[in-house]
Amino acid sequence: MNEPTNQRRTGPVERTSTFDVERPVGRDETVCEAIVSTVMTVEHATMTELAPLYAAIDCEALERLVAPGTAARIAFTYEGHRVTVRSDPQVVVSTTLVEASAATTVDGKV
Repeated sequence: MNEPTNQRRTGPVERTSTFDVERPVGRDETVCEAIVSTVMTVEHATMTELAPLYAAIDCEALERLVAPGTAARIAFTYEGHRVTVRSDPQVVVSTTLVEASAATTVDGKV
Protein backbone atom coordinates (compact mmCIF):
# COMPACT_ATOMS: atom_id res chain seq x y z
CA MET A 1 0.00 0.00 0.00
CA ASN A 2 1.31 3.45 -0.90
CA GLU A 3 1.54 5.94 1.91
CA PRO A 4 0.82 9.61 1.28
CA THR A 5 3.83 11.87 1.23
CA ASN A 6 4.30 15.51 2.13
CA GLN A 7 6.84 16.04 -0.62
CA ARG A 8 5.91 18.09 -3.67
CA ARG A 9 7.85 18.02 -6.89
CA THR A 10 8.88 21.36 -8.30
CA GLY A 11 10.12 22.28 -11.76
CA PRO A 12 13.66 23.23 -12.66
CA VAL A 13 15.21 25.85 -10.44
CA GLU A 14 16.69 28.85 -12.25
CA ARG A 15 19.63 30.75 -10.85
CA THR A 16 20.74 33.98 -12.40
CA SER A 17 24.04 35.75 -12.15
CA THR A 18 25.21 38.96 -13.76
CA PHE A 19 28.71 39.83 -14.80
CA ASP A 20 30.13 43.01 -16.27
CA VAL A 21 32.84 43.42 -18.86
CA GLU A 22 34.31 46.89 -18.50
CA ARG A 23 36.99 48.47 -20.63
CA PRO A 24 38.25 51.89 -21.60
CA VAL A 25 37.72 53.24 -25.09
CA GLY A 26 41.05 53.05 -26.93
CA ARG A 27 42.78 56.13 -28.28
CA ASP A 28 42.37 54.95 -31.87
CA GLU A 29 38.73 53.84 -31.73
CA THR A 30 35.32 55.42 -31.40
CA VAL A 31 32.95 54.68 -28.55
CA CYS A 32 30.75 52.72 -30.95
CA GLU A 33 33.70 50.61 -32.13
CA ALA A 34 34.52 49.86 -28.48
CA ILE A 35 30.92 48.77 -27.84
CA VAL A 36 30.84 46.41 -30.81
CA SER A 37 34.26 45.01 -29.95
CA THR A 38 33.26 44.34 -26.34
CA VAL A 39 29.97 42.68 -27.31
CA MET A 40 31.83 40.56 -29.89
CA THR A 41 34.12 39.35 -27.10
CA VAL A 42 31.24 38.59 -24.73
CA GLU A 43 29.25 36.80 -27.44
CA HIS A 44 32.26 35.04 -29.00
CA ALA A 45 30.96 36.39 -32.29
CA THR A 46 32.21 38.19 -35.35
CA MET A 47 30.99 41.61 -36.35
CA THR A 48 28.84 40.15 -39.12
CA GLU A 49 27.06 37.91 -36.61
CA LEU A 50 25.85 40.91 -34.59
CA ALA A 51 22.99 43.24 -35.43
CA PRO A 52 24.10 46.68 -36.58
CA LEU A 53 24.68 48.92 -33.57
CA TYR A 54 22.73 51.74 -35.23
CA ALA A 55 19.60 49.57 -34.87
CA ALA A 56 19.93 50.02 -31.08
CA ILE A 57 21.23 53.59 -30.80
CA ASP A 58 22.18 56.63 -32.86
CA CYS A 59 25.98 56.30 -32.88
CA GLU A 60 26.67 59.90 -33.90
CA ALA A 61 24.49 61.22 -31.08
CA LEU A 62 26.10 58.82 -28.60
CA GLU A 63 29.60 60.00 -29.58
CA ARG A 64 28.55 63.62 -28.99
CA LEU A 65 26.88 62.86 -25.64
CA VAL A 66 29.94 61.12 -24.19
CA ALA A 67 32.55 63.45 -25.68
CA PRO A 68 35.45 64.51 -23.43
CA GLY A 69 34.40 67.21 -20.98
CA THR A 70 30.87 65.91 -20.54
CA ALA A 71 29.57 64.08 -17.48
CA ALA A 72 27.29 61.69 -19.32
CA ARG A 73 26.27 58.13 -18.60
CA ILE A 74 24.15 56.47 -21.29
CA ALA A 75 22.62 52.98 -21.01
CA PHE A 76 20.77 50.94 -23.62
CA THR A 77 20.23 47.34 -24.71
CA TYR A 78 22.19 45.79 -27.56
CA GLU A 79 22.21 42.09 -28.49
CA GLY A 80 20.44 41.27 -25.23
CA HIS A 81 23.09 42.96 -23.09
CA ARG A 82 22.84 46.15 -21.06
CA VAL A 83 25.46 48.52 -22.41
CA THR A 84 26.52 51.51 -20.34
CA VAL A 85 28.82 54.17 -21.75
CA ARG A 86 30.46 56.72 -19.49
CA SER A 87 32.23 59.86 -20.62
CA ASP A 88 35.46 58.95 -18.82
CA PRO A 89 35.36 57.05 -21.51
CA GLN A 90 34.43 53.54 -20.40
CA VAL A 91 32.20 50.89 -21.92
CA VAL A 92 30.46 48.38 -19.64
CA VAL A 93 28.60 45.39 -21.07
CA SER A 94 26.42 43.60 -18.51
CA THR A 95 25.32 40.05 -19.12
CA THR A 96 22.84 37.97 -17.15
CA LEU A 97 23.32 34.22 -17.18
CA VAL A 98 20.44 31.91 -16.34
CA GLU A 99 21.30 28.43 -15.13
CA ALA A 100 18.63 25.76 -14.70
CA SER A 101 19.09 22.85 -12.34
CA ALA A 102 17.24 19.54 -12.25
CA ALA A 103 13.76 19.25 -10.79
CA THR A 104 13.74 18.85 -7.02
CA THR A 105 11.27 18.08 -4.30
CA VAL A 106 10.30 20.61 -1.64
CA ASP A 107 12.61 18.92 0.86
CA GLY A 108 15.48 19.22 -1.67
CA LYS A 109 15.70 15.56 -2.73
CA VAL A 110 15.50 14.61 -6.38
